[in-house]
Amino acid sequence: MSETPTSPRGAAPPGAKAPPGFKAPTGAAPAPNPIDAPAPQIEPGVDAPKAAAAPPGAKPPPGAKAPPGATAPKPAAPKPAPVAAPVAAVAVAPVAIAVKPAAPKPDPAKVAAAPAVAAAPVAPKSVSRREFLNYVWGASMALFLAQFGGISFLFAMPRFREGEVGGRFSQSVADFGYDANGLPNANNVGKFWMVKVDDTINAIYKVCTHLGCLYGWNSTGKIFACPCHGSQFAVDGKWIAGPAPRNLDAFKMQVLDASGNVIATSNEAGEMLKLPANADRIIVDTGAKISGKAHF
Repeated sequence: MSETPTSPRGAAPPGAKAPPGFKAPTGAAPAPNPIDAPAPQIEPGVDAPKAAAAPPGAKPPPGAKAPPGATAPKPAAPKPAPVAAPVAAVAVAPVAIAVKPAAPKPDPAKVAAAPAVAAAPVAPKSVSRREFLNYVWGASMALFLAQFGGISFLFAMPRFREGEVGGRFSQSVADFGYDANGLPNANNVGKFWMVKVDDTINAIYKVCTHLGCLYGWNSTGKIFACPCHGSQFAVDGKWIAGPAPRNLDAFKMQVLDASGNVIATSNEAGEMLKLPANADRIIVDTGAKISGKAHF
């Protein structure tokens, strides 16, 4: 069992602190202060003891009085400041910096001779349902536009050749007029009458201007009469009676001489064309129909 340290005999110096764990003895009297103690009695004839000289640098305790005859200690000389030791010169060794040499340029001949590295195959990208529907829609629209464009082009192109309905017909001057039976000559392929009144001619369309019926020649009245609704027209195509709203339609004509030069042409109204004396051929263009003049 450890013992608690106690204070040694004698008084502790002023300002001293008790060590950790130290306990003062119970009932112990406090240490006497040497300054407050009574001065010793000196017997007659005995020299008083000299006070011990204080060590250099020692300070008297607070409140202490110097004994009579004691000399004050001389202050200690200040200690010289420590002189710094001379710093030895340090030799700095030169540092060598390593420079990396530049990489040599590749030889073009070796590079050309090197085998080509095959690129890694890329997996094909799958088509989503939305993309597939977009492709189908786009292809359908492209097909529709192509068909529509082709039909429009074919519709705009001339569909009739020479000698067919809608084409051009070459007739002689003698073809215009009446036959031996007194009927106007007709071109049944081109569907037009080749009428002649005095020195004027015309190519009149064989379709009634009322509702599109095919009318005929009435020998008794010397007129054109429609069997459908009774419209009547003169030999030159002018309206006479009936529900037809206008005169008969006619086709554009060109009169050529023996050299093939155009010497006369139908006017925009489709009226009777005066036949020149040197006329040789008449070209009837069934693709250029001239509407008859309205009578009301």
